[in-house]
Amino acid sequence: MKAVVFDIDDILADYTGSFLDYVNAETDRSFEDIADAKKGLGRIKYWEVKDRYRASGIKRDLRLLNSSAPKLISKLKEKGFEIAMVSSRPVEEHSRIYNDTFIWLIEQGFEFDHLLFSRQKHLLIFRNFREYDEVYVIEDDFFYVEKMAACSLKVFWVATEEKRKGRVILPYNVKWVNLLDNPMKRIVDDILEENK
Repeated sequence: MKAVVFDIDDILADYTGSFLDYVNAETDRSFEDIADAKKGLGRIKYWEVKDRYRASGIKRDLRLLNSSAPKLISKLKEKGFEIAMVSSRPVEEHSRIYNDTFIWLIEQGFEFDHLLFSRQKHLLIFRNFREYDEVYVIEDDFFYVEKMAACSLKVFWVATEEKRKGRVILPYNVKWVNLLDNPMKRIVDDILEENK
């Protein structure tokens, strides 16, 4: 059995852009990025705004990062891969996040077999897919990339050139994909090529 596991936020959905728009609207400010918002609002105010964002239902209306992503993922399904969607979204704190996420995935046209949530995504993936012959994970957060690599998972790390510069040596099972180079197509093509 083979599986491909996709992180949702900032791989499939424009979480960062949506959240920043929300923060700027809520605070009547013009933050350029999340680090700027954290610094400008202070820790307590930032987390209060983030908590309201999570409870708002906006995740049901996130922008799709790549309009061809559902079709690309369908190609993997056609070739016999199980598809899992994974997120560290806090469903324990905001129960509506599960439904908002599920509805968003369906409305965008994604085919998937599993929808998983955990703040320890690496362990969740390892436990759920350890019996599989091949498991590929697509992730943007290097914190999780390192942990997934340590679990012997094959990881595609989607990041900008700027984020990549600080990581000269990557684990053998991590492949960096430039965020600006149509990463979904490249990843799906690489997986299909490797599994001919």
